[in-house]
Amino acid sequence: MKIYLIPLAAVMLAACQHENPQPLSMPKVQSSARDRLNCQAQELQYLVGKSQTTLQVMGLTGNTRVIPHNSAVTMDYNAGRLNFLIGETGAITRIYCG
Repeated sequence: MKIYLIPLAAVMLAACQHENPQPLSMPKVQSSARDRLNCQAQELQYLVGKSQTTLQVMGLTGNTRVIPHNSAVTMDYNAGRLNFLIGETGAITRIYCG
């Protein structure tokens, strides 16, 4: 009786297939205009290469994250969050939103 189960399972799976399957797509994340305006990464690109102590002097407030070299960070995306990536030498290597 076990011999009949394998062909039966194959026939049942074949019946479930669609002729033209649609490709899966990721849902688009809509960010609000307020989020896009809050992250000023483009305006702050002149800080790349400067010491991370510059950020302390600037007194940045709000949704800002300073990421030291080789540190663990969450992978959640926040369009309004301003991220400063710090390199091994203590200099800012990247500024981006997210």
